[in-house]
Amino acid sequence: DVLVKGNVAIIRYIVEGTKGECIAFASSIRAISAIGDKLIFLEYPTRVENRQLRSTQRLPTHIPAKITMLKSDSSKSSISLDGVIIDITSKGCQFTFKTDAKDTKVKKSPICVSIVSAANQHSTEINAQVRNSRFENGQISVGIEFDQRDEKIIGGLLTSLAIDVV
Repeated sequence: DVLVKGNVAIIRYIVEGTKGECIAFASSIRAISAIGDKLIFLEYPTRVENRQLRSTQRLPTHIPAKITMLKSDSSKSSISLDGVIIDITSKGCQFTFKTDAKDTKVKKSPICVSIVSAANQHSTEINAQVRNSRFENGQISVGIEFDQRDEKIIGGLLTSLAIDVV
C-alpha cells in the first residue's frame, strides 16, 4: 500500500568488489506496471549520495597465494586452496580461485594466508579469518580479514610488494 504513484521511494544499493560503497537516492514513483513482471518507474533523482563502507580503500593486485584452513588448536589442516589475491589493504584482502562446483562455499573460519614474495623468496604466512564468500563467473571470491596481531608481518609484506596503503 506504500508503493503507489506519487509516493517517495528511497533506493539503496551496495556496490560489491573493490568499491565497497553504498549509493542511495530518493525519488517519486511515476508508475507501477501491473501486467507481467512488476516494475516501478521512478522520477530521475535530483541528488545521489554515496558513502564508503570500508575504513581503507582496497588496492587491486594479482598476487598468487594459498589459503589453508586452521584446526581448533591453530595448527594447519590438510585443506588448502591455491588462488590469487585480487585486492588488498592492511586490514584484509579478497582471495579468488576457480571452481566448477557452483554450490562451493568457504565457511567462516580461521585460516592461514601464504604469499610468496619475489623479493623475499620465502613464504609469508598471515593468520586471518574468512568473512564471506560468493560464487561468480566460475570463481569463488573469499573476503578475508587479517589478524591484526600480525600487523608487523602485513606491513613488511606490503612494503616488499611495493604496495603503499594509507
